[in-house]
Amino acid sequence: MDELIEVPEISAAEQAKIDLKLKETKEFVKGAILLGKLFAKEMGDGFQSSDLITIARRLAVEEEFRITIWEALKDVQKIPEEIKNEQVTDLAIHLGSTVLDSLRIKV
Repeated sequence: MDELIEVPEISAAEQAKIDLKLKETKEFVKGAILLGKLFAKEMGDGFQSSDLITIARRLAVEEEFRITIWEALKDVQKIPEEIKNEQVTDLAIHLGSTVLDSLRIKV
């Protein structure tokens, strides 16, 4: 049976420090989930070429969507440096709220 990970209590100041340290990683995770949700929604009934047009249109027209994707990709090269000394369990804990928040975004 898999072990449960105990999530340590951390202060708001410590959380802010972690958020800053993992800024690019969190933005990438948010953008990847958003794109994944959009692809799943548009291609849920099977792939059609019109799905790609719909996705491209959303990128072109919806500023918030475009900004989220831009933020996810613009500094992606910084992610290896951000996470190089992190334990996988610590990353899972620290990115968990980003994942949950991203899953709540409507596409």
